[in-house]
This record gives sequence, C-alpha cells and structure tokens, in this order.
Amino acid sequence: MTGNDAPPHPGFPLLAAQQRMWAQGAAAPADPAHNCGAYVEIRGDLDPVLLERALHTALAGTEALRVRFGQDHSFPWQCVVPADEAPLPRHDLSGRTGPADAAAAWMAERLDEGSDPRSGPPYEHALLTLGERHHLLFLRHHRVVADTYSRHQYLRRVAEVYTALAAGSDVPGSRAGTLTQLVGEEMAYQHSGQAARDEAYWREVLAAPYPETGPAGRDGAAAVRPLRAAARLPDEVVAALLGTAREARTRWSAVLIAALAAHLGERAGTDDVVLGLMVAGRLTRAALNTPANLANELPLRLRTPAPARTAGPAGPAGRAGRAGRAGADDAFAALVGQVSERVGGALRHQRHRFGSPDAPAGHGHGYGGPGRTSVNILSFERGLRFGDCVTTLRTLAAGPADGLRLNVSGDPQAGRGLTLEFAAGPGVCTAGELAGRLEEFTESLRRYAAAPLRGTPAPVRGTPAPVRGTPAPVRGKSARSVSASPVTASPVPAPSVSAPAGAS
Repeated sequence: MTGNDAPPHPGFPLLAAQQRMWAQGAAAPADPAHNCGAYVEIRGDLDPVLLERALHTALAGTEALRVRFGQDHSFPWQCVVPADEAPLPRHDLSGRTGPADAAAAWMAERLDEGSDPRSGPPYEHALLTLGERHHLLFLRHHRVVADTYSRHQYLRRVAEVYTALAAGSDVPGSRAGTLTQLVGEEMAYQHSGQAARDEAYWREVLAAPYPETGPAGRDGAAAVRPLRAAARLPDEVVAALLGTAREARTRWSAVLIAALAAHLGERAGTDDVVLGLMVAGRLTRAALNTPANLANELPLRLRTPAPARTAGPAGPAGRAGRAGRAGADDAFAALVGQVSERVGGALRHQRHRFGSPDAPAGHGHGYGGPGRTSVNILSFERGLRFGDCVTTLRTLAAGPADGLRLNVSGDPQAGRGLTLEFAAGPGVCTAGELAGRLEEFTESLRRYAAAPLRGTPAPVRGTPAPVRGTPAPVRGKSARSVSASPVTASPVPAPSVSAPAGAS
C-alpha cells in the first residue's frame, strides 16, 4: 500500500522505545535492516475483497502504523495521518514453477528494500496467491512504529474483522487506544514515584560489576548481516522441560531461562550471569490493548551456583560423581526458584528504560552492548482465525540486533512444541559458530531438563503472568522450519511455507 506524503508538523513526541530506535537509526533511516516482516499462511476459501475491507478497518484503528515522522533539529516527532484507501496489492504466483519459492523470493526482495518513515508510509501489505485455496498475507513495517507484540495485536484485529464480515455479523468494536494516550501515560510515568522506585531497583541490581557472558564480537570472518540459527526442540526434551517445571511448581519458561543462565555460566567460567529479558513494557489497559512500540529489554541478574557449572553432563564416576550430580540438582533447583523470583521483580519494574534519552544516567556499570545475551519468550503468539481457513503465522524479520539473542516460540502445553532460534548481530560470530552455540545449548537444556530436582524450591508468591516479550528475531528472511538436526545458520535464510498443521 502507498500513503500520503509527510504532513506539516502537528506532531507529538516519540514513545520511549521509539526514541531509542530513532537514535540508533538516525544516520540511515532507510536502511533495510530496520525492516520487520511477517506473513500469515492462509489455506481455505479466502475472500480477497473481504480481506481488503478487514485491513482498512483494522488500519483505521491502528494509529501506530498510520504515522509519519519528522525531526526539527534534534527533536524527532510523529503525527497520525488518515487511513490509506489504496487497494490491497495482489500477486498471483500460482502459475509459477514452485510458487512457494517465488513467494519467498518476492518477500525477501521487499525486506531488502529500505523505507524511510519520514517520507512515506512505514508499512506495506500484500496478498500472494500460491494456489486456488492457498494464500500468504504479507506485512512489512519499519521497526520504529511497532514491536512484535503490536504486530500480533494488529493481525488479530484483521482476523477478527474478517471473520465477522465473512459470517455476516457486526464487526466488534476496537479496544485500541490512541498514541496520544500512550504518550501521556509515559510523560506521567517519567515524573511519578514509580519511576523513581524503578530506577532505584535497577541501580541496586547493577551496582556491582559483572562479567560479559555473550560473544565478545570480532572482526574478519564475522558476517556483515545478522545471522540466525534455528532448530525445533526434540519432543523428549520438551516433555522433560514440562515435567521439571511441574516438579518445581513453576512455568516451563523459568526452567528454560535457568538452563540458559547455567549454560552461559559454564561457558564463561563465572557464577554471576546477566541475561537480557525481553518484555512487552505494558502495564496499563491502554498499553495492553493499543498496538505501538513499547517493548523493553531488562537485565536479569542471576547467581548460578558452582555445582551447576562443575558437575558436567554426566559427572565423574563413582560416589564422588553421585555427590556431584546431587549437588548440581540442588543448585539447579535453587536457580529455577531464583529465576521465578527475579523475573517477577523485573516485570514489576519493566517500564524503566536503559539507554533511552529519558533514562537517568549513572546506572553503575550500565547495561547493554554486543557482549550481552538476551532471551525472548514469544508466549503471546497464538493462532489467528480467518473465518474457516487454516492459518499459520510466520515471523520473517524483526529489525537489527546486537549481541546474541535466544528467541523461543511455540506452545508446549498445547502440544505445539518449541522452536529455539539464536540470533546474532553483525560482527558477533560466524554462521558456523552460531549453529554450534545452538547445538551446545540444546544439549545443556536436555541435561538440565532431564535432571531430577533436589531441594525443589517453593513457588514464589506474586509471580506474575508468563514472560511476555517482544519477539525480536534479527533481520533475516524467514523463521525457517528445521528439524532438531541439523541446525541451520544463514544471514539470509529463504522463507519456507508450512504444510497445514490444523485449524488455528
């Protein structure tokens, strides 16, 4: 879709997450690395005319995508423009040899083309037809306008409107608020007592120095573009993960995060590990219901006890080995409880921003940089219902990344399994090294998830809802579907179109 030219300056300030991204990308706003993209695979009797109407209706209620940006001296601003009435571009690829490959190439080309949010619409839709009852709804947007949580909200609204139209029912009203509301809430927060308490909390967390546990980054053989390595977690490991979570009376995500922390401590030879925790940054009703860029990354500081680092995969033989394994089990049980507690603390203080223009200075040793490792639990990505069609949502790209990030997608409690993806920023490591890291962590997770917990911690009171981050796989061209072995790593993986896995 195309849109109107940038309007005069009647704008209002950027949200805190947008300010940080704007500062990072100000030198090259049209760099294609800032593209975010996804597609919904739709199988069934889709009505393109109704889909177009649904898109217009959803877009009219999503101010985050209907913005133009500008900058006066050092002050960036944004303003909302009317919804675009241009038709939904359609591309019939059904006559091609290998229509799925043709669609993958088309989407990769669109993601390779930059868009400047100061001079044009920061989004694009398209409908690709692969067969008589087989379509892809493609969405590309600039990372400054929306995070992955917002994109999922938007696509859910499109699906909701389409389903109502297809059934001849009244379209439900939108629950979304406005960007003006969100800006007002952020301004009120910055001058509130809660902001001061959040700052004090994070000063204490980062008061002492801590070692880097992620890849240090290097020149030479490292790729210029971000890399991704993904693999589906074997079913037996998923089952063990769920069993350990039940035993510890916590969520499977806490066990997985604990395993990642222990793994990083083993690799770095330290018991002081700081992980980046991706969170939605949404605590108010307006923030939860309004698509916009509010995502945040918080430091999760954990003490990984020495037994978790020294026991090894199997432990020494004999009585000493059994004692070492028992100590490791005790240590990992304590670490799982620590994760649950500290994730709860982080989520209670998740509105504080690190490295954004409005964040107070003086955070001890600070946080961030290419040496960090972060984790992103994509627990909010659910199925989308487009009438009676079968759908699958696939993330293609989510903007640039620095450091190393573990993206975890799936729903093991619903029987959909888990996919692990390591994403690395440019200059962090090579494709082979990234694939090796994923294989190493998968084996560590297998070991920790399968170990019986000794000294199982009591559930932490007040532990909030599951970690809801923003999905943030690095810029690439697909969330490639791969088996547990071999692991694949590529700077530009080609999108795959899945076979239908059942109704969403």
